[in-house]
Amino acid sequence: MNDSKATSQEPDQTSPGGSHAPPTTRPHVTRRRYLIDRRRQLRTVALTSGVTIFLLAVVNIAFGVMRSSQSMVLSAAAPQLNPILEKQDASFATTLAVISIVFVIGIVAITIAETHRTAGAIYAVKQRLDRVRDGDFQATLKLRKRDTLRDLVAPFNEMVGALRSEALSEADELDHLADEASSTPSGNSGLAARLRELAEKKRNLGT
Repeated sequence: MNDSKATSQEPDQTSPGGSHAPPTTRPHVTRRRYLIDRRRQLRTVALTSGVTIFLLAVVNIAFGVMRSSQSMVLSAAAPQLNPILEKQDASFATTLAVISIVFVIGIVAITIAETHRTAGAIYAVKQRLDRVRDGDFQATLKLRKRDTLRDLVAPFNEMVGALRSEALSEADELDHLADEASSTPSGNSGLAARLRELAEKKRNLGT
């Protein structure tokens, strides 16, 4: 579900002696499409990362002010330490910035993965509903182990199973009516043929 698959083969290669080497097949590659509902997922990512960046900025400023205050006190007590303190302050600021960037990237990745589990499930449910709407009563809903909306799997499949059983039951009833119509003294063969046609359509829905 929600995954695109790509398989490719390398072309035949000819050895220097003119003989053809057997074709080699690359391994089957499966690529997962994480952005299914792109607009909704990216909006959630933007909101989450925006809040994260704001909080990290506040933390970075607070740590920077604390560090600067400590350096000023030490510098006033020992001016000869100024070059070392400046170097340490720069190193601290760089380290804090790198940690913040890595943290934001992690938050973005986690948010995309989490929204994918919901968007993928919604996409799968919508696909199956479209199939049922078009008369395909063989549509079965399957979701991955970590997807959300898994509580819908059993009710959905039970609903489709009930529709399938009802279609088969109606097909049998239409066949019975067709037999009665053809067995009457007047023998309405046109009505019987129409009823059997409807029964066959119902039976196709259920099988």
